[in-house]
Amino acid sequence: MAGREYIRSWMGIPLLIPDPQHPDRGRVIGVLTLDKAEPNFYPEADIQLAQAFANQAAIAVHNARLVEELRASEAKYRGLVDHALVGVYILQDNLIRFANPKACQTF
Repeated sequence: MAGREYIRSWMGIPLLIPDPQHPDRGRVIGVLTLDKAEPNFYPEADIQLAQAFANQAAIAVHNARLVEELRASEAKYRGLVDHALVGVYILQDNLIRFANPKACQTF
């Protein structure tokens, strides 16, 4: 591949998150790659540091995806509830904590 001739050292570390279906191994959601023109550049300490970074990056990527899924789910729920033909409310500790527009018309 053109432009890759300079790579003499390469490291690829999978970004793993827990997989409930396979508790003995993780699920790969990406790969952290490092390269260098110098042969045999990465000592064991660098490999361990890159692994620690990859572990943290995997958690961050996974959490960002979960937040996006939660936001999408909340938007879908909000749209359904706000446009419902019936009143929907949440009663907590004898207080109405949420009421959709139709419920507000009722009360």
